[in-house]
Amino acid sequence: MKINTGKILPRLGWVVLVVAVLLGGYLYFNRGDRVEWPDFTQVTARSDDPLAPLVVAQAERDYGWRTGDIVPLTLFIKQLPGTRVDENSLAIEGDFAIVGQPEFLFKEEEDGSRMIRIRLNLQSMAVAKQLSLKTQILYRDLEKGEDYLYTPPAFAPFTSMTWDGRDIIQEGNPHVDTWSDTVITTLWIVGGLLGAILMIVLRKELRKKTREEHLGRGWSTRREIARQKFDAVWQRFENRDFSQRNYAEISAIVRELFHIQSSGFNEIAWEMGSGHPYLKHTLKILELCGEVIYRDRILYRQEHFAIKAIFDQIVGPEAATAAVPDKS
Repeated sequence: MKINTGKILPRLGWVVLVVAVLLGGYLYFNRGDRVEWPDFTQVTARSDDPLAPLVVAQAERDYGWRTGDIVPLTLFIKQLPGTRVDENSLAIEGDFAIVGQPEFLFKEEEDGSRMIRIRLNLQSMAVAKQLSLKTQILYRDLEKGEDYLYTPPAFAPFTSMTWDGRDIIQEGNPHVDTWSDTVITTLWIVGGLLGAILMIVLRKELRKKTREEHLGRGWSTRREIARQKFDAVWQRFENRDFSQRNYAEISAIVRELFHIQSSGFNEIAWEMGSGHPYLKHTLKILELCGEVIYRDRILYRQEHFAIKAIFDQIVGPEAATAAVPDKS
């Protein structure tokens, strides 16, 4: 079996390239050291002091927490030039307690400011519709040498109405529009079936067109040329010349007859179409010739003459007469 590396390698290269791009993009956007800092220009300090730090709190969501859930919270702090934030002075009050140790990340800016990221894991055992967490942190005015207490905006998430394993409490309109869902689902199914039918029809038309091309224009002429070339090669066999080049030439004659010169063995069925009347004949001849060409085998007498018998079924002995010019 001959593998058409000229077609397979470019396709394989594209597959490898696409996989590499997707994997690289995934690793880039999900690597652990990548931090997306918030836009502090939209934040105003809740203090009369213009040197008070800017703080942004981010959580996965601000609703739906159950009693006892671990609630991740991230505080982003921008320390302004001329000040120093004491991140170790962070204190909390309210319905939450800190679980474990906070994680700190720092980034120095060219303008003299400093970015601080603090990751907290919070937990609350309180039962209420809404919880509250207030934080406080110290910062120092380096010019005056004085410390100030800053209180960022409170974090106030809403809790779930199904805490502690109680029965589900539903509020609002629980109605589900099953009619529209049924219609949409039906349309998707019908669209999929129509698409499948269309693909089957197009596939049949393509194979029909391929068969017509192989057996249509110039078929008689190609048969005559193939018959003439084949008989010339077979005469060498009659002269006891069983070299590989003769089998290779027969293989080339059959491929040229059906315009499959550049197709790999596994691609021939697709190129000719599964309903082609001479598909099995073509594959059998190429298989027998391939045993000699690629496996260096010597065919048995029955196998050898099967090549001519099968070729005669494709071309027919009458093509030999048509190929001989009239000398009268």
